[in-house]
Amino acid sequence: MKSGKTNGIILFLLLGLLTAMVVLIMPQTTQAREKSAVFLSIFQNDDRVKIDFCDNAMNEITHLFEQLEYFNVIEKNRSLGFVKELKENNLEMDHYMAIKYGKQLGAHLVVLGTLSDFKYEVTNEIRTNDEGGQTPVKLATAAVTLRLELLNVDQNLLIFSDHRIGQIQDEAARTTTPKNMKMLTEEALHQAVAQFWKPIQNAFPARGLVIKKEKRNGHYCVYVDIGRNWGLTKDKLLSFYHRGEKLVHPVTGQTLDAGKGELYFQKTPCEIFAEYSLFCLSRREYRKMEIGVIVEIDPLDYASERNQE
Repeated sequence: MKSGKTNGIILFLLLGLLTAMVVLIMPQTTQAREKSAVFLSIFQNDDRVKIDFCDNAMNEITHLFEQLEYFNVIEKNRSLGFVKELKENNLEMDHYMAIKYGKQLGAHLVVLGTLSDFKYEVTNEIRTNDEGGQTPVKLATAAVTLRLELLNVDQNLLIFSDHRIGQIQDEAARTTTPKNMKMLTEEALHQAVAQFWKPIQNAFPARGLVIKKEKRNGHYCVYVDIGRNWGLTKDKLLSFYHRGEKLVHPVTGQTLDAGKGELYFQKTPCEIFAEYSLFCLSRREYRKMEIGVIVEIDPLDYASERNQE
């Protein structure tokens, strides 16, 4: 009986130890990292314009966030019901309503977009060529202002607010017609959205950690928990940062997030796997490298293939 009881206690302790190991390990695995769910809500604030550009803006902004592989945009048909409800009750999507609907949809971030200051005009111009000859033309100009606000749903906090102006011109011979208001404004809107690409990457960098270091086939290597599933390719440059100084709150005693410190160096990956990547370092870089070093994907230029669709 005593032996059976002892075996039971040992088994219980082993199970407890295994559970503790799982709890400690799981938050550090790549599978435990969750992509931020984004709820988009776009409104048009210009009664003079009868064409509704909100749907086009929604598609453009969705495309932008989808290129940032660490975001998942909540399906449009799930969010349109909330927008319809607001319009039926003559309500505006303010920060309070955005946070409310964001929580209901399970979003981490809410993107509020406002379209305003539409402009479209056609003027008669004269163009002079190199030989001094003059040609009458029609010049169409379209412009639109897009303001984006990003709210952190969990913290009930405005974390990003900025606006960009898109402006496009189209020239045609006097006897022909330049692009109409709808077509040219959509191009201006695309330009405005594209201008948010780097600011949003800077505000929400794809961030990972060094999770392992080893000598492999004569090379000094480190592993980073950013891989193909997070949009990493071999042409992308990653920055390795020292960890910042840890701060201890004087009242609560809580250790505050140190964040990133000074830049170590920048590298492109040697090998890329689904959930992690491999980087080859110099001997000096390897010796200074520590587990837990912060790594960020540097901002890239905006892919404008939607213009060609």
